[in-house]
Amino acid sequence: MRWEIPAELGSLSNLSSLDLSDNALSGEIPESLAASQPDISEPLQNELSGEIPPELGSLSNLTFLNLSRNDLGGEIPAELGSLSNLGSLYLIDTDLSGCVPGSLEDQLSLDYSDLGDLPYCSQRATAESDTPASSARTSSTPRAGDAPTATDASGPAATRPPLPTLGPTSAETDREALVALFNATGGPNWNSSDNWLSDAPLGEWYGVETDGNGRVAGLDLDDNGLSGEIPPELNSLADLLRLDLGFNGLSGEIPSALGSLANLEELWLGANGLSGEIPPELGSLANLEVLTLGGNDLSGEIPPELGSLANLEGLYLGINGFSGEIPSELGSLANLEELSFFGNEMSGEIPPELGSLSSLLVLDLGGNEMSGEIPPELGSLSNLEGLSLSGNQLSGEIPPELGSLSNLEVLDLYGNQLSGCVPSILEDQLSYSDLGDLPFC
Repeated sequence: MRWEIPAELGSLSNLSSLDLSDNALSGEIPESLAASQPDISEPLQNELSGEIPPELGSLSNLTFLNLSRNDLGGEIPAELGSLSNLGSLYLIDTDLSGCVPGSLEDQLSLDYSDLGDLPYCSQRATAESDTPASSARTSSTPRAGDAPTATDASGPAATRPPLPTLGPTSAETDREALVALFNATGGPNWNSSDNWLSDAPLGEWYGVETDGNGRVAGLDLDDNGLSGEIPPELNSLADLLRLDLGFNGLSGEIPSALGSLANLEELWLGANGLSGEIPPELGSLANLEVLTLGGNDLSGEIPPELGSLANLEGLYLGINGFSGEIPSELGSLANLEELSFFGNEMSGEIPPELGSLSSLLVLDLGGNEMSGEIPPELGSLSNLEGLSLSGNQLSGEIPPELGSLSNLEVLDLYGNQLSGCVPSILEDQLSYSDLGDLPFC
């Protein structure tokens, strides 16, 4: 039996916290909830549909809003930009479109949030004015959006392999690779396919960006109605810096041939129906800065070869079926800022090597089957702003070393078997926390 959220909840005038997660709720979010002024709204893992009611913009005390993993559609209401106290926003795995009000950009960038593939409105406006023919999109989280795009390939020359010397027929090779993509992914049924398969320069094909030599540097086809499997011929795009095929209906496995795209900096394949394992060949992408595979049907263990991605800043593998332990090799990713394994079947203990990720801002291991104790080495993550370990099987006492996390603002430990207390020095600095039954020391 399916249940809807009763509109009568809106009459709870003193409500300060509302958690509707892990149920089988369906239907729409009642507009009347705006009258109840909850501080936390978390309808996670349900089947809520319809659009986000603009009345939620009147929840002036709202600090945490999670609408992930629902069937919500339509655009983000501009009224959410009035939520001046909102610090965390989750919009993973929905059918939402449009953009997140730019007025939230500064306040969310300091907290733990995940916007799926939705950009901020201010960023979309800038991108569209700069590249009108492309489907430009920023990172799924504010921090990863700082990574260079296909038209901004700056970075430390010492850490980047030189671009290969290419023959005179390379532009034609690129054209053949794009034709293979069009034919393999239902091109005639795409939402937009302006100039594809025409004699127009590749830079005038929808979603294609080219460099000064006419080579394909960026391919942005997110949320464009692609289906079928990713063709291995894409490995011919030797100058490709950014590949974005997220939020489509792609299936099959990730081609191992993508591991030969030596210049690739961003790979976005999230929110599709991809299956199989992560090809270990992706560990050869020495210039890769963002890897987004969340919201698929991927499985198997995380290949330790990903620990070789020295330039990686964002690794998003949430909402899949990954199992096994977190490779200790990931502790060598010195430039990593965000690491998410949320909503998988990962087991084993948290590797103490993760405490070496000196640049890490967000660590989300929630919703897995991890056990053992919290390693005290995590207290060395001096830049960490968000830490989520909820919904695991962790035990033991909270290591006092976590009290050294002077930049921590979000801490989620709910749903474990932890004991002891949380260092009291964190109490005043946390903007959002869910500690279960754990007190502050």
